[in-house]
Formats: sequence, structure tokens, C-alpha cells
Amino acid sequence: MSFSLKKYGKLYIILFAVFVASLCYSFYYRIKPVVDASAYDHVGYNLSRGCGYVQDDANCGHPERDDAIGRVGPGYQFFLAVIYSVFGHKIWIVWFFHALFRAVTAFVIYKIALFVFEDNAQKEKIGILAAVFFGFMPDLIVYNAMLLIETFFLMLFALAIYFLLLSIDSHDNKNILYGSLFLGLGIITRPTPFLILGASFLAFLFLRKIKFAFLLLLFPILLIAPWAYRNYQLHDRIILTSTTGGYDLWVGNNPRATGGFDKTDEIARYRRVNGLVLADKKGWEGYFKFIREEPLKFIDLQYDKAAIYFSALRPTGFWGYLGNWGKVMTLGASFLATLFLFGFGLSGFFSMGEDLINSTRKRIFILFAILQPLAVIPVIVETRYRAPFFIFLAISAAYMMVKLIFNRANRGRVYRMLSWSFGILFLIISWDAVNNVILIKEKLINF
Repeated sequence: MSFSLKKYGKLYIILFAVFVASLCYSFYYRIKPVVDASAYDHVGYNLSRGCGYVQDDANCGHPERDDAIGRVGPGYQFFLAVIYSVFGHKIWIVWFFHALFRAVTAFVIYKIALFVFEDNAQKEKIGILAAVFFGFMPDLIVYNAMLLIETFFLMLFALAIYFLLLSIDSHDNKNILYGSLFLGLGIITRPTPFLILGASFLAFLFLRKIKFAFLLLLFPILLIAPWAYRNYQLHDRIILTSTTGGYDLWVGNNPRATGGFDKTDEIARYRRVNGLVLADKKGWEGYFKFIREEPLKFIDLQYDKAAIYFSALRPTGFWGYLGNWGKVMTLGASFLATLFLFGFGLSGFFSMGEDLINSTRKRIFILFAILQPLAVIPVIVETRYRAPFFIFLAISAAYMMVKLIFNRANRGRVYRMLSWSFGILFLIISWDAVNNVILIKEKLINF
């Protein structure tokens, strides 16, 4: 991966702007960690001072009693522990690293775009625009200011995607080992890349790269196995990363589920009384029971969750630290950016369809993109859970924008694809609005 100043001068200016914008937002609002962010902060700090992987200070030295295992992780929590061990419990240091991670991720996205569109004369423009679209996405700038997993995870995930794509045409073991490392780190940070792991393994087998297929498994096994063993020793149950799997499936798939993280009284009470380890086990039972007893309702719920995932009505907004005008600006910017990314991004995927027969790179890229909603929709859908999809949408949207500007001969075809994409999105928005009219009213009343 080359870093020539002469070659990447314009890009470095953009990356520096991404870094500064992200850091300035964090320092301007100085958001206090709450809910998930507060939990990650506590676990990271307790790890740094030798208390173990615990959220509650009262459980210091006794992780088997604690609810930390119920938080997605442990990758991000260990990252925080390293920061706090070196610099002390200073959140502004984390903001600095978050901003740096965002710039690195934008650079990797640029490199992915260049690789996927290697034969395109406008590939440089596509890469630059992709970095801009991702780097200045309002939702991601907001996440940067919080102690949330997304910023750290997206960097690891983008690096994994880049090296996995490089491995398609390469016979160099180094690329697949880097891909394995970053994918393993991504999985122990947020488990959704398990689908990428499985798909990549099968893809390498199909391409007859047997050695690469098994090298891919190396670091995920090395990173997950010790943690899973530790969890089994503490909780007498196989827990690969955390207990969020079965519990989230239960929350997102029950007769009264809304598709988001809205716990019923029954689920909340069971968790409170029995703890997260048993709630995870009960969650799997409840999930399969729901499928057996109410299969049609289960299928209908998946449609609702898909609508939530692709709806621009679900932007980042309503953050408590913002005043009314701040909420209006954040909500508006997020809505427009989300609508743009989905509209141009989806049309870009459609446009790439004509090249899939002759381009293994594009086929794998599209496959990885498709797996992002498939990793989320069957479980629960929250706005920030679609952040990994933004990597692919940014690249695809940049491709479509460049095609719109520079491919005058086929501009009519581009307009038709954009019309279809935005038409589908407005249908999805309408579906989401009708199904969640009560929730929308509540948001407007509380605005």
C-alpha cells in the first residue's frame, strides 16, 4: 500500500479535513458517554486498572457476576483499556484516535475503489469521491464523538475488505494473512463479519485457492478461541464473543417486536431476573419458537425490518446534547446524506451488474455489500448497525456520480437507473412511515 505524498497530495488534504472535522465536532460538543458508550467506557477503564472485564465496579475481580459479557465486544473494550493504560482515563484521547481512524478508513475506501474499478479511466475520481462521501457522512461524524464501537470497527472492517479483495488476484500469502488478521479483529469487535468470513472461505474454495481459504481462518480462530474458552470457564456455556446473539434475536423476533431494540416487558423482566447469559439461551429458544408458531408474522416482520434498514427516515438525530436547531441541522443533514448514499449507491450496484460476468473483483465486492443488510435485518435494526454498508454505498455512489458527470453518451441510462433507485427508496420510506406512524408522532412531539 503506497503512501507517496506526490501521488496522493489531493487525497491527503481531504483526509486531513476528515480528521479535523471529526475532531472538532468531538471537542465542540464533548459528549458524555451514555448507555452503550458508558458501558464500553467502564469496561475499558476497569480492564486498564486490573479489575477484569467488568462494567460494574462492585464486580471488580468477579467477571462471572457482571453484565459486561452482554455488550458487543470485546475488541473495542480492550482498545479503550490500552488507551487508558497508556494515557490515563482521558476521553479526549479516544476522540483523537477516532478521528485518526476515520481518516485511515477513508484512505482504505479510496484504495478499495481503485482496486475494484482498476480498468475504469476515471478510477481516481471514483476513489476521491468515495473518500469524501464516507469521510463527511454526518452520521459517522456524530459516532466519532461518542465512545461507540462503529469508528474503530469500520476501520478494521474496511482493512479486512481491502486485503480480502487483493487476495482474489494475488498469490502472496501476506495479503490473505492481513485480511485474516483484520477480519478476526473485526469479528471480536462486532460479530457481523462472520458472514464475510464464511462467504470468503467459500469464494476461495470456488476459485481453487485452497491454501488461502484455510489461511483466512487462522486469525479469527487464534483471536476468538481463547476468549470463547475464557467465557466457557466463567459461564459454563459456549459464548464466542458476547451474549448479544440470542438475546438480540429474541428482542427483534417475537410477536410484539417492532424490528428495533424495543424490549417487551417479558424480555426485560427475564433479563433482569436471570441475567444475560441465561437470557441469551432463552433468546434462541424464543426465536425458534416464534418461527415455528407464527411463521407468517415472522416473515412479515423481516419485511418491516428491511424497510427500517433502507429507510432515510431513520437518520441520526434527536441526540440529547443538541438544542432544537442542532437537532434540525443534524436530522436534515443526515436525512439528505442517507437518501443520497442509498439512492446513488443502489443505482451504482445496478449499473455494475453489466460488468459482473467479466469481473471477479466486482462480483466479490457486490457479494460483500449484499451481506451487510443480511447480517443485520434477521436480528434487529438500529440506525448505526447499517454503518458498514456505508463503505460499499460510498464507493458505489461515487462510481455512479462519476458516470453521471463524465459518461455523457449513456446519461439517459444513468438517469433511468437513478429514477428506479430513488423510486424504490421512496416506496420504502412510505412503507416505513405507515408502519411506524405512532413512533414518528412521538418523535415530533418530543422534538
